Amino acid sequence: MKIDLELIKKKSEHNEGLMEDLEEISLHQLQIKKIEFINIHCKNLKILLLQNNLIEKIENLNQLKKLEYLNLAINNITVIENLEKCESLKKLDLTLNFIDLDKIEESINNLKKNENLKEFYIMGNPCSNWTYLKYYIIFQVEQLEVLDGCDILISDRIKAKQSFEQVLISLKKEKQINKSKENETNNLYSINNRKQIYEEIEKEELEANKCKNENNEKNKKKDEKKELSIYNEEGEIRQCNEG
Repeated sequence: MKIDLELIKKKSEHNEGLMEDLEEISLHQLQIKKIEFINIHCKNLKILLLQNNLIEKIENLNQLKKLEYLNLAINNITVIENLEKCESLKKLDLTLNFIDLDKIEESINNLKKNENLKEFYIMGNPCSNWTYLKYYIIFQVEQLEVLDGCDILISDRIKAKQSFEQVLISLKKEKQINKSKENETNNLYSINNRKQIYEEIEKEELEANKCKNENNEKNKKKDEKKELSIYNEEGEIRQCNEG
């Protein structure tokens, strides 16, 4: 599905369809593949819910200066980017995406620019298997207060600072290990597999709708035929003794 005027108006009925005043919109589970349209037409958004779609890239959000909460959980995102202009962003949810260790440095460096970010979710990404991910993020993104639903304690910050050299060494090793395993493993949960699943679901839904429409058409014709049969050739209602 594409984000367009019709979809936004439909989803903003609670706001009488007034996009320019819209502060919150939920566009979850709609098989959306690209973030678009919102950037120009919904500039006052504070909450944007886009979880459980097929979005591969964070883009076209740079004009959402008031955006405080962005939910992109369960999508196909591989890198955190293009959020530096969202200067009011306080909460970001990227649970169950596809950010791996090859992109974690770039992603976290980009995230550091969001000075008001307090709450961040990254669990369920390939990078979350790395033992030191928590300390890497805590040390790099100092403004964070909550990571994956857990409060960041003073002791966490101390440990992150003390072990940072060790963390960087570990990151380098883990990236090398992951690279050597790339061709060996066949991960069932991948972007391509997820796309295929949704394509099959979409195909099944189209078939179901087609059957439903055909049945409705058949029933309609039956009703029309039944209605015609109660009248005789002169257009009068048949009497009981008429065939």
